[in-house]
Amino acid sequence: MRGTPKLEFKNDKEALSIKLGILAKKYFGILTYHASDKTIDKYQTMLRMVVKHQGVSQQDLANMTDVDKSSIVRIVDYLESKGLVERKENPDDRRAYLITPTSKAYAVAESMGRDYQMVNDWAFKGFSKTERELFYSMLERISQNMMPIPSDQYIVQYLKTLGKLDDEK
Repeated sequence: MRGTPKLEFKNDKEALSIKLGILAKKYFGILTYHASDKTIDKYQTMLRMVVKHQGVSQQDLANMTDVDKSSIVRIVDYLESKGLVERKENPDDRRAYLITPTSKAYAVAESMGRDYQMVNDWAFKGFSKTERELFYSMLERISQNMMPIPSDQYIVQYLKTLGKLDDEK
């Protein structure tokens, strides 16, 4: 039988990790493909955090997103190169900088908000309001359950590739 094969898992732990990974990749792929503003193709979540907090330190960004500090520096560099954020000296600590959104960032974040809503509507097609709320509640509980558990830092990058990979040539 042709089509998508059904995945069978021996236990729920294996299924959760694989299903969440595939879902995240698909979600951000759809979001990027259908983005109404193509200013950025990655780090949408980080931009939304900067816009929401309107002046946040790199350390606070790292803590809020569970991303290591060296990655935060690269992400902020990328967002700065796109004209979306600025580093401003922190008046309370001259050794640190606050990451602030530019006026362009607000327009991009507003567009992204509409895009997130569109993709969410596709994802939740056929779900009742109660089912959506229950889903988010369960995700939050899983997140809270896992917060105190030590883990390695995982950096996930979704790259668009054309043709064969370098090692296949």
